[in-house]
Amino acid sequence: MDENGEAVEYQGHEEDGHSEWIGPVPLPAAAENQPRVELLWRYYFTGEQEDEDSGQRSMLHIADIEIYTSVQAGNTAGIPGKFQLYQNFPNPFYPVTAIRYDLPEPQQVRMDLYSITGQHISTLTDRQYPAGRHMIELNASSLASGIYFYRFVSEEHIETRKLTVIK
Repeated sequence: MDENGEAVEYQGHEEDGHSEWIGPVPLPAAAENQPRVELLWRYYFTGEQEDEDSGQRSMLHIADIEIYTSVQAGNTAGIPGKFQLYQNFPNPFYPVTAIRYDLPEPQQVRMDLYSITGQHISTLTDRQYPAGRHMIELNASSLASGIYFYRFVSEEHIETRKLTVIK
């Protein structure tokens, strides 16, 4: 999106080192005739840092990139049709990552962070949420590098996922 909130089309081409065009995204049958369909894109890339002193992402030489697309369709605009807890992104990360989840109806939600040994680190949220798509931002600047687990508990779902902090 640009500074006015308008969608901006990605304009990559071979002169910039881009070799593939991202073509049409086929939608699943569940997305047909829905009042709202959202495409979620995730980019995973590997490469070598060109300037070791800067540590800036803009200074990476990208060797490989993978792009994943998922489709979300709901009966009401902005309201998902089913519960979904997503893997935090980015992962691994430092210092900040986002944990997203969808609620088809209002629910009490609690999310806790645990160490790999099962020690409770913190409660990320514990409150009532409306139906819709939600995101919790986790700042791990005070955590040591390692593997942690976040546990999502709502009135109808319990799910645990792994995240990795790398400093």
